[in-house]
Amino acid sequence: MKLARYSLLLFLTLGVGFASKAQSISSPTVIGTSFCAGDLMNINHGACTGPYNGGNQFIYELSDGTGDFSNSDTLATVSTATCPAGPAGLVLPEDLPLGSNYRVRILATDPATVGTASASFTILPLPNVTITVLNPTAPGTNVACVGDSVRLTAVFSLGNTYQWKRNGGPIAAADGGDNDTIWIVDDGGVSTGIYTIEVDNGLCTHETPIGEFIQFYTPPTTVISTNQTPVGPHLYEICFGDSVVLQAPTPIAPNVFFYEWQIDTNGTFMTIPTATNSSYRAVISGDYQVIVTDTLCTDTSVVDIVVVDSFPNASVVNNLPTILCLGDSTILSAIDTVAGWRYQWQIDSVGVPGGFKNIALADGGEDPFIQLDTTLLQPPVGSASITTNIRLIVSNASCRDTSIIIPIQMFGPPNIRIVDGTGAAVDTVSRCFGDSALVVATGGLSYIWNGGVSFNANITLTTPGLYTVEGTGPNGCTNTASVFFEFNNPTVDAGSDQTINPGGSAQLGATTTADNPTYFWIPTNTVTNFASPSPIAQPSETTTYIVAMTDANGCTAYDTVVVNVVADPNLSVSIMNLISPNADGLNDVWDISGIVGGERGDLVIMNRWGSEVYSDPAYNNNWGGTNDGGDELPDGTYYYVLKLPSGTELTGAITIIR
Repeated sequence: MKLARYSLLLFLTLGVGFASKAQSISSPTVIGTSFCAGDLMNINHGACTGPYNGGNQFIYELSDGTGDFSNSDTLATVSTATCPAGPAGLVLPEDLPLGSNYRVRILATDPATVGTASASFTILPLPNVTITVLNPTAPGTNVACVGDSVRLTAVFSLGNTYQWKRNGGPIAAADGGDNDTIWIVDDGGVSTGIYTIEVDNGLCTHETPIGEFIQFYTPPTTVISTNQTPVGPHLYEICFGDSVVLQAPTPIAPNVFFYEWQIDTNGTFMTIPTATNSSYRAVISGDYQVIVTDTLCTDTSVVDIVVVDSFPNASVVNNLPTILCLGDSTILSAIDTVAGWRYQWQIDSVGVPGGFKNIALADGGEDPFIQLDTTLLQPPVGSASITTNIRLIVSNASCRDTSIIIPIQMFGPPNIRIVDGTGAAVDTVSRCFGDSALVVATGGLSYIWNGGVSFNANITLTTPGLYTVEGTGPNGCTNTASVFFEFNNPTVDAGSDQTINPGGSAQLGATTTADNPTYFWIPTNTVTNFASPSPIAQPSETTTYIVAMTDANGCTAYDTVVVNVVADPNLSVSIMNLISPNADGLNDVWDISGIVGGERGDLVIMNRWGSEVYSDPAYNNNWGGTNDGGDELPDGTYYYVLKLPSGTELTGAITIIR
């Protein structure tokens, strides 16, 4: 046998037999008269007599092209003791030569039996599908550099048709896929693959069983940065003074790479002198690429873009006030204001944990300038001060700068007080009419009274009213204090004038609303107790008495009362000093007829303030406690003056009690 390769499709009807008589196998019938090498050939079995032993094998033999079985091919072997029956499918070897007298027969091994050969049939040879690889980049290999081309050729035979395939898929005719020769040109790595050719000679079709693997190769050129993170694909942004370390792939021994770094800053890539290592440190803006060459191929990396930003300036204008008084404000401003820069003010408040914190956008924290007042700054307690630290951070795409810390010190107002001569704080000062008072402002370094009346700490108060001082403390902060200056105006009432007979006496009575009053009557020699509010006066002649009342503040008020001494027999009768006009028939009117007789004098009734409430030019003892309009006067003490036609004048007090 020339080839032990076979395949069999059998549909057999098996029986059981025993080798007890002569066996025979008649010729099979081949379905068809012409086949291509490698085709599936179907046969029908001929008659078979048995039985065969259990170890028997049926062998399907193919003769050579002349019908000779001496050098036959075994197409299939079936182990069975039963005669084969039904159709069978046999695969013909692919390397069979052309022949028109091929035949097939069946043999048995136990017992040995040779079947009759079939009728002759023709086998046609397959076309040649050998592929030759020409001009690869690396001679003797199937490797080419990306950008190069490889030529594949098949054995040409007139009349043949060709179909090239890559990885099992047909190559289009436009790409040379139907020629006996094809140029494989790299198109970005897609051309790498297994290439086969299918040839049709008009009778048989054959495809290369094991194709040619063609590899298009390029050295690796993927560049990364070992110290920076890209902000976009192959894009790096760094701050002035920083760098981007670009790293190209390194070879695996024994391979060797050669590097050529290039930069483009104005539209043209230029080789960077001495930049021949696998890494390069970029410090200026530009487009960077590297050319990598090994012993076979060369490739250029994707462009990496490096942008170097200018360094922002976070300095703050330093001529603004940083010492404030409560209620003041200040504005801090960045020295440089550049479009595209980002500004962030931060604050560190005393007693607030966490250090510096961003000031919110709503409070101006992201503007180039910021106004600082107690909206952001902690207010001081009392006149003490509190310090709040402020700083500014300025950044652009990749750089940032932080200002120095700016302490903002806020002082509370000074404790301005107004004190009297004893050092006690006062807000109201009282003096007797005509006196003055000296007060002193404390708690400041300088003072202004009432907008400029005085610039001294002390001031003498002479005119009643409100006095306000503005004091300035050692830190320049101000505060105010006020004092009200007033006169004490006590009053005293010495009572109504009285008339007595010679040798008689009068009860004096002084009244006041002042606190803790003391009294002094003048003259002192005709009163029983000149320090009493109600002494007994015993003048020998008409005398005007003066009462001096001094209140708790030492202020004195004066009033006078006249005690008339009149030698008139009518005065020997007491004058009625009380009426009770309640219609009970008793004392309803002021009746002094027993004193004046039939005289009708000119009567005037006054209230305690000296205002006239009733008058009668010819009084006839009929006044019943009313005013001139006839309305009842309120209960109380009133004063009368009665001038008689005889020239006598009577004065005194009369009380209305209903």
